[in-house]
Amino acid sequence: TCALPIYIVVQASYLLDLCTAISTPVTIVEQPSFDLLDNSIMPTCFGDEDAVIDLMITGATPHLNNDQLEDYDFTWSPVGLNGLGVVNQNGSLVFNIPNQSSGTYYLEVVDRYGCDTVYTLNIVDPNQITQQITPTDLSCHPSNASADGTIQIDAIGGVGPYDFFLGATSNAASNSYTYTNLSANTYNIHTED
Repeated sequence: TCALPIYIVVQASYLLDLCTAISTPVTIVEQPSFDLLDNSIMPTCFGDEDAVIDLMITGATPHLNNDQLEDYDFTWSPVGLNGLGVVNQNGSLVFNIPNQSSGTYYLEVVDRYGCDTVYTLNIVDPNQITQQITPTDLSCHPSNASADGTIQIDAIGGVGPYDFFLGATSNAASNSYTYTNLSANTYNIHTED
């Protein structure tokens, strides 16, 4: 962090108020702030480690590095990210770090004057997908009627649309699907988003 702009007027006088001198206004200027562009990608599914940390830092007052390019000092927490996916674009600092899991990441960036900021980046899993299954038994014994059993599958969590599977048969729907005309049997059911 750096100081805000302050305007100061200095007034000096002798002990007996005989002479007074007033300065012209003196300005203390605030350094420019950091700017963050966050295009990070969250995990595809709950528990996946396919998130991408995608950040660009600009602003403040970069220093010149050994290659005479404008640069910033930075530190990641967890420290295992230090040195990964960083590209200096002469005045901006770009990170592209794939294969990350959900969690909270911290990036401290420091400019030429020691002004710093800490960015908190939350990589969040989508809600875990679950399914609610509601079977309806046959209305009569199969010898007296046709197969009229049903299985309704409701998807909860995840990211729709969903694919509902009854064995190898797949059906796409927004959040619910009902299989009809089923005979008495044991069925394998699963849902994918």
